[in-house]
Amino acid sequence: MDGKDKLKPLPKPVPAPQIKQVTSPPPIDPDDFELPNREPRQEHGSQGNEQSTTNRPVRYYRGRRPVRGKWISKPSQPSFGAALLILFRRLFKRIVRRFRQSRPSGQTGQTLESKRQARLRKKRRRLYARLTGIAAAGIFTVAFIVFLVVWLTGKNAYEVTLGEEILGYIGLSEDITAADIQAQAVAHLEGSLGAKVRVGSEVKIEAVNTGRDKIIEDSAMLDLISRNFPYEIAATAIRVEGQEIAVFKTLEEAQAVERKLQEPYWNDNTKEAEFLEEFIYETKYVNTDELNVPEDALLQLDKQTRVLIDYSVESGDTLDAIAKRNNTTIDKLCADTPNLTALTILQPGDIIKVETMRPYLSVRTIEELVREVPIPMPTETIENPSQLKSYLKVTQQGREGKEEVTIRRTLVNGILEKQEEEIGRVKISDPVTQIEEVGTMDPQPR
Repeated sequence: MDGKDKLKPLPKPVPAPQIKQVTSPPPIDPDDFELPNREPRQEHGSQGNEQSTTNRPVRYYRGRRPVRGKWISKPSQPSFGAALLILFRRLFKRIVRRFRQSRPSGQTGQTLESKRQARLRKKRRRLYARLTGIAAAGIFTVAFIVFLVVWLTGKNAYEVTLGEEILGYIGLSEDITAADIQAQAVAHLEGSLGAKVRVGSEVKIEAVNTGRDKIIEDSAMLDLISRNFPYEIAATAIRVEGQEIAVFKTLEEAQAVERKLQEPYWNDNTKEAEFLEEFIYETKYVNTDELNVPEDALLQLDKQTRVLIDYSVESGDTLDAIAKRNNTTIDKLCADTPNLTALTILQPGDIIKVETMRPYLSVRTIEELVREVPIPMPTETIENPSQLKSYLKVTQQGREGKEEVTIRRTLVNGILEKQEEEIGRVKISDPVTQIEEVGTMDPQPR
């Protein structure tokens, strides 16, 4: 075998590429969320032959925390709502981290890990899922119980009662009291009636818990209270000689009745008018059905009654004339006057009881009249001895003066009660003296 036929040496075998085993990153332990004052726990590698101590940053901020790039202060003792929010946030982040940890990254995954580590990790995930569910269920249960307790025991309205009757519910308010509600309801009632009122019940309020559909507006409650108030209205009563005659809603109505009764006796010269009887106004609280109508009161006060008066006999009077003048009879005069018979001879000054018609109310009026009275003209006489006695000549024409006299007179029911009285006199013009020239010579005998 020649050299050409010699076998060539085989090439050296190429070594197979070695696959480097890549270890997965160590799992994130949920205890990383503990407070920074605890000692960090040691984490074991996937091969079991590496031990390292990892000081992972704890994302918990005790005093200050960043919000949108700014640092704000956080109270050391958070409120109940803030604590619940922080707890839910931590649970959510824990679940997200566990989910990311369980996902394979590239070629590193379940195939490169031992079955033992996979089982441990799976058990751990199940345990954390159960704990998370239990914690969430507990938090939800506690929140629901707190809400239920607040909803059942919390006060959200005022129960308004009038006497023993429950009228309804109004919204809570810190600056409202039962006295304020009653005052507003009384003012509302007085505005609708146009008069003062006196209520017979008291408004009470009590904080209760009720449905929102039962709560009404404050204005509707005021209207409801005013319509259910037992009340009496302030009225004006007219009393004549201590006896109550009529009751009116307002003082103006009572005064209008008084003016109507006095109107027939008023004229341009009347200065004042009054009733001879005791006529007074009295304010009292009555029910609305006790009020009188002015027309009915006028009919009662304007009626006439028969009364006995003393009549002084004047010269020339007879029983027959007196009876006819007063619309009665001689027998009635004798029955009303003791010791009087039809045969009695009347003397001036005798007193006889006479029955006459008299108004229920007698009106006394005072009038002031102004009369123009002439002042007598004075006369001055000048004697002329050169003229006969029949001679008369007016050398200066005179005239009367004028003056106004104010006279007061008192009348009862239009009849003069007493003599007129002069209360003033004003001179308008002075009189002018008339001068007359008269003769004093006797005529010569023929």
